[in-house]
Amino acid sequence: ACKRDGVQETGLESPLPKYCPILLNRHHYDLKTFTRKKVTDPVDIPMVLDLKDYCIEELDDNAVSEYKLVAMLEHHSTSASSGHYTARLREIIPTSRALSNSDIETQQTQNENSQKPDNVKWWQFDDKNIYPLWPCENIEDQIKNEAYSERDQSGRVHSKEAYLVCYIRVDH
Repeated sequence: ACKRDGVQETGLESPLPKYCPILLNRHHYDLKTFTRKKVTDPVDIPMVLDLKDYCIEELDDNAVSEYKLVAMLEHHSTSASSGHYTARLREIIPTSRALSNSDIETQQTQNENSQKPDNVKWWQFDDKNIYPLWPCENIEDQIKNEAYSERDQSGRVHSKEAYLVCYIRVDH
């Protein structure tokens, strides 16, 4: 028998999908207590993610590899076996629907403005309660939201509770 070194390769194939959900492994098994424990270390989540470096083959010149964060699901608890779930969703203006010419012009302006970080609207979904996160109307809400999960100037979200993030390709 001939012995050979093997090479294992993992990566994405072209064309890249419209959505990119990423499940974060936020639990580990504690061998001392034989129980599942929640990982509560903070996670830095980029607002924009470029997957070009994770592709198996080089992408075409016109292929889009950048994704923007559109959703973050969070589990609020110190326990791995119980807790409360919430969702943060980015407001997305639909680009494909029947519109009048004036609606198209308004939508184009909104889409251009929505690409600017200060104009992106995020919503918090918590059971029956839905409220805006960014940008906030008043400073008290902004302070409360920053303490809950911060967004810094580098375009990242910091969270101790995130367990699932979802991105959408920027051309959608």
